[in-house]
Amino acid sequence: MATSHHSRFKHGHSRGKNLTRTYTIWRGMRQRCHYERDKNYRWYGGKGITVCDRWRSSFVDFLSDMGECPGPRFTIDRIDNLKGYDPVNCRWLHWSLQNDNRSVPKDRAATVRRKCLKRICDRLGLNFNMVYRRRQSLGWSLHRALFDPKCKIA
Repeated sequence: MATSHHSRFKHGHSRGKNLTRTYTIWRGMRQRCHYERDKNYRWYGGKGITVCDRWRSSFVDFLSDMGECPGPRFTIDRIDNLKGYDPVNCRWLHWSLQNDNRSVPKDRAATVRRKCLKRICDRLGLNFNMVYRRRQSLGWSLHRALFDPKCKIA
């Protein structure tokens, strides 16, 4: 049976100090959820967020379930922030879209969401007011508000 040290090299994602983005994300996810000394533990493991046993014990299984990180500005996203990291609750998401799903103190949440949405609209060349109205007045999901074909260009 291969040791975890041996299996790290078997998948080709960690050779010395050259770690792939996918491997680095996997390692960081495990550390913030399960190692009390990690600087972000209080926001993850300290709140009961865990990594499923399958992923916690095997990068190969994580890679099999999630595939490669699709690009340098993508991160792992928990669809439901109250649940942990597992194949059903996780996806790769561009960091600019992930901001819509993060936990923020209630007094700042609306301002942060609005600024993030404005930044996303600017980057995508979309009319912010149209997208904002779709989210607020019509209750559309972020994805639908951004990508519905009727959305006017800024």
